[in-house]
Amino acid sequence: MKAKTILLALLLPCMIACNKGTYDYSFAPDNPRAGETVTFTNLSTAGDDWTWQFGDGAVSTLKNPTHVFKRVGTFNVTLMVDSSQHKTVVKQIMVYDTVPSFAVSADSLLYMHEVSFTALVYNPYNKPVNYRWQLPDCAVVTSADLSSEQVKAYFTRPDTTVDVSLNVTFDGTETTITRQVKVNDAKAAGLWLAMRTDGNIEIKRQRLFDVAPAAAHGLLRKPASSSASRIDRLLCFDEKLLLFEAGMPQCLSLLPTLDISTPTTEAIPLLEGEQKESRGDIFQKKLYLTVGSGNVYAADLPLSGKATIAEATDLYLSMPYDILDIRFAADNVAYLLTADSIVKLVASVSPAILRSQTVFRTVGGGISAFSLDPTGQKLYIIDSGTLTVCSTDGTNPQPTDIKAACLNVEAQQGVLYFADSEAVYWLPLVYNPQNNFNAGPLLVARESGVTALCYDEHLR
Repeated sequence: MKAKTILLALLLPCMIACNKGTYDYSFAPDNPRAGETVTFTNLSTAGDDWTWQFGDGAVSTLKNPTHVFKRVGTFNVTLMVDSSQHKTVVKQIMVYDTVPSFAVSADSLLYMHEVSFTALVYNPYNKPVNYRWQLPDCAVVTSADLSSEQVKAYFTRPDTTVDVSLNVTFDGTETTITRQVKVNDAKAAGLWLAMRTDGNIEIKRQRLFDVAPAAAHGLLRKPASSSASRIDRLLCFDEKLLLFEAGMPQCLSLLPTLDISTPTTEAIPLLEGEQKESRGDIFQKKLYLTVGSGNVYAADLPLSGKATIAEATDLYLSMPYDILDIRFAADNVAYLLTADSIVKLVASVSPAILRSQTVFRTVGGGISAFSLDPTGQKLYIIDSGTLTVCSTDGTNPQPTDIKAACLNVEAQQGVLYFADSEAVYWLPLVYNPQNNFNAGPLLVARESGVTALCYDEHLR
């Protein structure tokens, strides 16, 4: 019995190794043409069942199949052994035509999304080939030049059909191929922008694409309520946009398509009686409002224009100084903007104590706005029109040379959005103890007069 146990122990590693096997395949010819038979040779050393997917919709369960590709292009051919994702081999096959052609990297072209066009020239003997691409004026080329085998570009005009042409000179013959391609519109996350221009209040949405800024979509344009009024805060939640014009909150309903011909705003009463200027923050499905006094009120979302925030029942916090704005870092940690400083509040339940600490004090004409990154534990502050970064405990305030009118931190993205008098920009958030930015601002939108902005994660 002992001898059998020893023999099994010696054979077990070999049995395991033998069951693992290797999985691979080859194909011939290396440069197949459309309509030509391609032979696939299974080189796997283990397995009993074979599933081939040829990338054009055709499949086979033979060990060594053949296949005819009926059109040119790039195809991902997959071999799966014993129906196991861990025993899968994927290779790309470029199928050519006797006549030069080109392939497109995406079945559907999308507005402001990069796509590549690749020339397909059957050239088994590697003879010299000259390429010359022609793209429409709404295409922005992102690759090196238009004389290479492959060109990359994105399109700045949605819902349009354009011509893409390739001129190929090969073996003494010149051929021009032209294809019509449809560029479809694309939804994206975005920024809501509020601005004041020529006595009007405007709301626009700027879609955020990786390749470049796109044109902003106008949603609302109406006369300002007074010569000095402007929107100084935007908050987005669900399908609502909360805007504060001269401190007065109003609610704007949004549709996913943004197809609103006559949008209307709905005023939200704050306190019973006289309306007061306010700002606020959304935290854990509640709207927290400051009203220019020492009080902060809380209202459940969604809001209703008929509901009045009652001073007796909705009071959240009361302090002996005026609170101009509020930001939450956690359930028990909030930051308050006062006339000349930012104050950190920490509440404990047992014992019930509210501790306050001034973490930043203005060095100039006053703090106009601030935002918070609770993950990186940083405060981003506009002090006398200049952006300053400091740690949330008040240490190491670092002024920058960046002028800003408004700002918004998107902590999950790791991005700071801000606007100056001419445009909107973004910056990666700061995570170093020196509170220095590691890169310069990048353009988001060429929109002037932006007074407030907020991030919208919904694809619209």
